[in-house]
Amino acid sequence: MLDALMPVPFQSIIHTFTDASMLLGDRTIGARIGVAMPAQAFGPYMAFALAANDLAGVVSRAQAYSRLHTNGVASHLMVHGARATWRLTYAIEGTTDLDNHALHIIVPLIAVLREFGDRDADQIAVHIVSGYAPDARAIEAIVGSRVVPRSSAHAVSFPAAWLRRRRPAPKWAEDVSLDALPQYLQVPLPTSLVDAVRHALAGRPLEDTVDLESIAAELGRAGRTLQHGLACEGVSYRDIVRNVRIERAIQMLAESNRPIAEIAQHVGYTDQANFHRAFVAVTGATPKQHRKASRS
Repeated sequence: MLDALMPVPFQSIIHTFTDASMLLGDRTIGARIGVAMPAQAFGPYMAFALAANDLAGVVSRAQAYSRLHTNGVASHLMVHGARATWRLTYAIEGTTDLDNHALHIIVPLIAVLREFGDRDADQIAVHIVSGYAPDARAIEAIVGSRVVPRSSAHAVSFPAAWLRRRRPAPKWAEDVSLDALPQYLQVPLPTSLVDAVRHALAGRPLEDTVDLESIAAELGRAGRTLQHGLACEGVSYRDIVRNVRIERAIQMLAESNRPIAEIAQHVGYTDQANFHRAFVAVTGATPKQHRKASRS
């Protein structure tokens, strides 16, 4: 049942945090990792999210980003009166101790919140599900914010008024390149992994080998995690690459007089027979038939 809910790689990550905590006898290891790991280190999508000028923009972008990074945990913002809660929701919630994994995500977010809250740590509270009071005090000493154990969810809460606050571009942004995401500076983040992969491929020359690992790294994921995420959306990485290549070939056939063999090579097919088979599989017509139809 658990395997149906969550790809194995994410379960392995959860167990790694839990096992490390038990082996080291340190129930605060998630917080320690979080302190050492800036939020922008979670990948290019999070870096893009953090580049928003106001806190509401950061949160909304991060919520869209999370589904592209992993399908194991999502973030949600809730506002109750004067307080806002940025909550993590796990697909395997209730099945294991998730405190340490949650903390390694939440703690970097605290540094982001302080950029909008005049570094007022007293207004920020960290909520953990499984911790006890002694653990909470130890975590407080590490993160510098109040920790509430035995909470109903893993979350960080702060004054809702901060959501309207703006701040200049953070200093770290000068050292973080968003060149891999130029299209997202003008358009919304993609809402599916398929769209994210297609966007990443759009910025690459297809005559080169477009390996899964390099695209996964660009999306801030491991290769296996990306494969599992795409499988959950009912498609394979290989199919996406094929479709993107054929779409680019269709455009070239319609807009140029370049030989079909040259177009095939340009979109990544060194064997024209393979190009012909892929083109027919996607379009139902041969390249020659498609060129003729597009010009008639």
